[in-house]
Amino acid sequence: MTSSLKNKTLRAVLYLHFLSALVADDRLFLKQAKTLENKTIAGRSIKFISGDVIFTKGNLVLNCQEGRHYEKNDLAVLYKKVSAIQEQRTLTCDTIKFFSKEDRLLSIGSSHILDPDYDLKADSITVFTKQDSGVALGNVILKQKGQTIKANRIEYQKDKDQDGVSYTAIGDVIIEDSLRIATCGKAKYDRKNEVTTLEVEPKITEDERVLSGEKIILQYNKEELERLHIPKKAFAVTPIEGFQRSRSDSTEIGDTLKYADRMEGSQLTSYFENGKLDSLRIVGMAKTLYHVFEDSIYQGKNNASGGHYHYDVHGE
Repeated sequence: MTSSLKNKTLRAVLYLHFLSALVADDRLFLKQAKTLENKTIAGRSIKFISGDVIFTKGNLVLNCQEGRHYEKNDLAVLYKKVSAIQEQRTLTCDTIKFFSKEDRLLSIGSSHILDPDYDLKADSITVFTKQDSGVALGNVILKQKGQTIKANRIEYQKDKDQDGVSYTAIGDVIIEDSLRIATCGKAKYDRKNEVTTLEVEPKITEDERVLSGEKIILQYNKEELERLHIPKKAFAVTPIEGFQRSRSDSTEIGDTLKYADRMEGSQLTSYFENGKLDSLRIVGMAKTLYHVFEDSIYQGKNNASGGHYHYDVHGE
């Protein structure tokens, strides 16, 4: 055999070995089980497996104590002490159905994904294992970056370059952190640009102060709220309290009074300092009802309207 032919043969062998490795890495492989029994049910060949079962596909590892493997359909169904591990992400639940051809994993019952960057719980979670994305349904709770997001449904996507997930939360949405609570019917979060958009009756409550509108856009900077914008039908309510002057003695303080200053307009923009509300500005047919206090003593109320209104939390 000539040297040229030997080289061609060697290259062919290496190429076939490489293809074989690729195919093996892309197939669902039963790595371990204490017992295995093949049965044919309704014309389908099914492997019944139990005892420290391990399936692998690429960097995905599936574990359980009992399972069924439908080889022709590339489907594995796992029960009892179920987990799915991929890189640093772990999923636990009651039952897993893994559709190998689609790289789609369906977790059913007490589903919980624990990742270094996020924590996700739901009644069921569909995970697309090639993309680190999925859909969580039923009593969904997502925790990341100091926030807790609750909803009926959350669709999420993690970018490899970001330390968290972008998401769309739908139905009875509640977003809570240490300073405020936001509620709405739908919320979208863009992790890369740190922007949250609240739609469908959005409302934000902070220190009893309430902001609402047709839509609320929150801009963060390094996980800290920096700016809030309501582009249409802006409304703000700020609680205020003081004392009533004594009726019997003008030098004495009477009962405690509590009121709510109201501000509304076409648009509202709020600015935050160290995550806390610093000031807000309402523009476009601005209307305000505010209560006047002097040295904490109530003086009366004032109605005003105009092109814009500026409110400084510190009264400056």
